[in-house]
Amino acid sequence: MLPFIKPAMVKHVYEEADIDSYDSAMAYVMEQTKVDEGERNLLIAHQFVRGADRCDSEEVSVGGIDEVSVENFKRFDYVALGHLHSPQHIKSEFVRYSGTPLKYSFSEARHQKTALIVDMKEKGNITLEKVPLIPKHDMIEIKGKYQEIMSKDFYKDIDRMDYAHVTLTDEQDVLHAMELLRTVYPNIMKLDYDNTRTRSNNEIKGTEMKEETELIKQKLKDLARRCYQKNTYMFSDFQEFYELQNNQPMSCEQADFMDKLIKDVWEVNE
Repeated sequence: MLPFIKPAMVKHVYEEADIDSYDSAMAYVMEQTKVDEGERNLLIAHQFVRGADRCDSEEVSVGGIDEVSVENFKRFDYVALGHLHSPQHIKSEFVRYSGTPLKYSFSEARHQKTALIVDMKEKGNITLEKVPLIPKHDMIEIKGKYQEIMSKDFYKDIDRMDYAHVTLTDEQDVLHAMELLRTVYPNIMKLDYDNTRTRSNNEIKGTEMKEETELIKQKLKDLARRCYQKNTYMFSDFQEFYELQNNQPMSCEQADFMDKLIKDVWEVNE
């Protein structure tokens, strides 16, 4: 059995060792481990193995510096790995993460959780059996327009008690959406929007995001200053504000509504 090890831990025990990474630390520990390759050998380890898939609910080190090579385990007949949530094997059927028994984030929604039964018979004869683990409430992802996913035809085959991540594709935010969605999906845990506004925002990354945000802030300040100086708030100003906020122009229906509303507020006569 091998717990999660770090380079500093190994260096503390083996001061003479040339260790500068997680991988070199693991390699050195394996070199010091006596293994009779004529016998059946099982290793239970707790590391990140290079090439494995990680989930959103797991910590990820920059550049994968905490990863180790699967080659470190080549003297073992079976390697039972822990640390990652997704059930998977690395290069060999006999180097496996069993995965977690439950789902811990919506990045795991499509995982099939299992208990893995390993039968080690004589040397070189290993069989695997996966036993599905079925939770009382699953995690599901639902995507569509509000009216669509709230219709009985849509949810008739869905277990509405499952833990849900709902993504609405409506161009306009739905007022009190979470409260309304819970009338059909009582265990909704997350609500997102996927539309012109959010997709455009997601395309802006890193420094570009900072620059774009500052540009929008400055434009809004200029817009507010113009309105203050005119002591009025014209329809064209609101159109500009809307487009800055939503990354798209107003629809004809929205424009007609706001034009009438602004004229009523400022008592503008035709």
